[in-house]
Amino acid sequence: MSTESVGAAGSVRRLQPGLTRRLVRRERHRSRSTAVVIALVVLIVAAAYVGTESVLALLGRPALLQSPTAVIGALNKPAVWSIPAVAALVVLGILALVAALAPGRRARHRLTDDRVAVVVDDDVIAGSLSRRVATAGSVSRSHARTTVSSRRATVNVTPNSGFVIERDAVSAAAREAMAELAPIPAVRTRVVVAESGVLA
Repeated sequence: MSTESVGAAGSVRRLQPGLTRRLVRRERHRSRSTAVVIALVVLIVAAAYVGTESVLALLGRPALLQSPTAVIGALNKPAVWSIPAVAALVVLGILALVAALAPGRRARHRLTDDRVAVVVDDDVIAGSLSRRVATAGSVSRSHARTTVSSRRATVNVTPNSGFVIERDAVSAAAREAMAELAPIPAVRTRVVVAESGVLA
């Protein structure tokens, strides 16, 4: 994703920093429109059901499921199953609130660059760290596995049987690789060397 665009006359025009931030945020976060639509549909259906039951009760017609008076009576005299049911509804409500308010972060980071805005998947960062650590530890690429989260990267290294990996060397290599990438937000590296080795 570039922060520069070419004009009609061939001149390069740099995008505004605010627009760049919005573009990067759009690439790093999921849209909440689907969750909002689902929540609104559920609310509309619930409101329509409550309204229908209320109208049927006023007209003296039989309820579809439960009349409002029966529901109020059940709440005034809670049964054994009422407390778990209410607790489950509260938990679902909290989860729905968190899903609506918390940003849906994608597994991506922005890389630091003065000229362009670069957004890469965390798998790309993980692959770069694994290659650098495998080279520093003199092991095959398959013996270094990296997991990257929002703020932390963990590299698990398995030595070859009969060989010892210098923990300081591979840790320094991981930190150097991360410093070169300079992702935003910053990611701390941690290297874990397995106690037992495997055949190369």
